[in-house]
Amino acid sequence: VIESATQEDAGDYYCTSVNEIMVEGTFPFQPHQSVSGELSVEVIQPSAFVVPNTHVTGEIGSSVVVEVSAVAVPAPTALWVRSAQGEEFEPVNEGSSSRIETRLDHNDYRYNYSLSVDNLSLADHETTFQLKLMNVAEFVSSPEITILVNHLICHTGKLAQEITFDLEEHVQLTCPRSESAYPEESVRWRYNNISSSLKVSGNNLTTDSLKRVDLGEYFCETYNIAESCMYTITLKTRTVPKG
Repeated sequence: VIESATQEDAGDYYCTSVNEIMVEGTFPFQPHQSVSGELSVEVIQPSAFVVPNTHVTGEIGSSVVVEVSAVAVPAPTALWVRSAQGEEFEPVNEGSSSRIETRLDHNDYRYNYSLSVDNLSLADHETTFQLKLMNVAEFVSSPEITILVNHLICHTGKLAQEITFDLEEHVQLTCPRSESAYPEESVRWRYNNISSSLKVSGNNLTTDSLKRVDLGEYFCETYNIAESCMYTITLKTRTVPKG
């Protein structure tokens, strides 16, 4: 009897059944082999996943690799599935025209699965992959692994703006945010901060009382590891009719 079997208990077992017979003219009984047998024991083991990274980051045009390792007995059937930005999971399609390739290496009962995605695009950002394994023990799914694509998409409709205020009016200039960015973008302002009364407040420029010396062009830049965007804001004052 094997209690709490582990993989070390798997293998071939041999047994021999022996009885005793009386050979005429001898005493005592003499042993006599009657039956022998062989038994192969396989210890079924549910899949145990090892996922090095649940997020994989790459640049536009680069390649990334998603990796999952599993320990399972007997050998499982594997299926990669993907979800594009929150959609339903669907099986991964491979082929000569596909940018996706899967690979399997194994050693004894450890299986190393990898999935590579070539020529990353913005459409791959926040795409999630998952590995599903099935054997006689169970059907299991790995933790989800998400691809993140470093990028920054400028807000082209706001590259140049004109904003008009009254003199002595409270003013706040806000730098336009990019249409899409990962990682999160930062903001920096470029202007004559010596003569201007506008001061940086977070991502904005503010003044409690607009002065004529404040009028002119202000430049703000949004940036991250992938890209940067430059915006121009021209600050004007309303013309007061002479009367």
